[in-house]
This record gives sequence, C-alpha cells and structure tokens, in this order.
Amino acid sequence: MILYIDGDAFPNLLKPVVLRAILKHSLSTVIIANKRVSIGISKNVTNIIVGSGPDEADNKIVEMLNSNDLVITADIPLADRTIDKDAHAIDHRG
Repeated sequence: MILYIDGDAFPNLLKPVVLRAILKHSLSTVIIANKRVSIGISKNVTNIIVGSGPDEADNKIVEMLNSNDLVITADIPLADRTIDKDAHAIDHRG
C-alpha cells in the first residue's frame, strides 16, 4: 500500500500526526501538489510537484494509484475517482 496525500489543501496541524504514522508504520508516501509541501523528513516520503491547473494534482494521483492504496484528500471528486480504482480515500479528519 502507498499513501498518497493531496497536498494542495493539506492542513498544517495534521502534518506532524501523519509524519508520526508514516515513520511508525514505514509507509511509502507520495505528496502531490502544485508547490512543495513538506510534512517533515523521512526517507519514505516523496514529493511530486505538478502544474498549476485546477485538477493537475488529482489527475496525477489517479494516474499513479493502484488497488488498495490510500489517498488523503478533502476533494470529493478525487475520492470518487479513487474508489473507482479500488483504492481507499479518507478526508483530513479521518
């Protein structure tokens, strides 16, 4: 399982919580946004910067998704597209 984070609207207060989970469970994580989003330092975290179009990050996440991956997003259309690919989606509040 790979954790994908829709970084365009990722809350700052959540960053240390997610980083602890990534470190504790050695989760491979990809943060995708139209600018660099840092949640902290971990060898398990990769950042991908996409163009500034309205759905660029969403499209990249869906392109990379595999079955049973997990996406953290507040974007309902992205969550729907995630489920269509047999992956899982949760919002920032869990």
